[in-house]
Amino acid sequence: MTEKFPQLAVVVPCYNVQDVCADVINRLKPYGCAVIAVDDGSMDQTYSVLSNLGVIVIQHEVNRGKGHALRSGFHYMLEQGRWTHAATIDADGQHDPDEIPALMKLAADQQIDLLIGARQFDRSKMPIKRWIANKISSFLISKLIRTDIKDIQSGYRIYSRRFLESIFPEVSSAGFEIETELLILALRRKAVIREAPIRSIYSQRANQLSNWKAFHDSVRIAKTILRHYFQK
Repeated sequence: MTEKFPQLAVVVPCYNVQDVCADVINRLKPYGCAVIAVDDGSMDQTYSVLSNLGVIVIQHEVNRGKGHALRSGFHYMLEQGRWTHAATIDADGQHDPDEIPALMKLAADQQIDLLIGARQFDRSKMPIKRWIANKISSFLISKLIRTDIKDIQSGYRIYSRRFLESIFPEVSSAGFEIETELLILALRRKAVIREAPIRSIYSQRANQLSNWKAFHDSVRIAKTILRHYFQK
């Protein structure tokens, strides 16, 4: 029998993923969690697909970025329900929904505020350019913010409600830098942070759907780190 997690809300940011988002979301449903899908101004039929899946759907009229999508999902989670945890999972097929039970049990049992699903960066399964970019960026960011987290930019995470409530007013990221900002805020508050290994799926289709822009998003991450550094 599949274990249920009614105390969990899963926020799924979606942008131009009409062909794959239904599979990701349908694989979450057996776990009894709430699914909050955020259509971030998609130009294809993503919103129409989401609307027929029987989950909570939030629509941005225009594309605002992953950070805004996650913030919209977190806001709904905090304002509209009593879920104790929020998970984030990408809609492009690179995250395995079946990791949810193990991650959720670990987060709840150890009272973790921020649990990061750490990808294993297997060179044999990742595009070489992406492998190099992930290794270098994670190493440099970890040095700058003085943490030994190995996969700082992973979007597969579980957050405790108490942590999100405490930091939500300070979160301002619009794009992929939101993962770095949330980690910085967790470190600043001495929150309980852990990593757990996850499987990442690097199919050609998933790579094509990814909206990560190496230079542009790396610059935004650097600016986020510097902003929080000078605030401190």
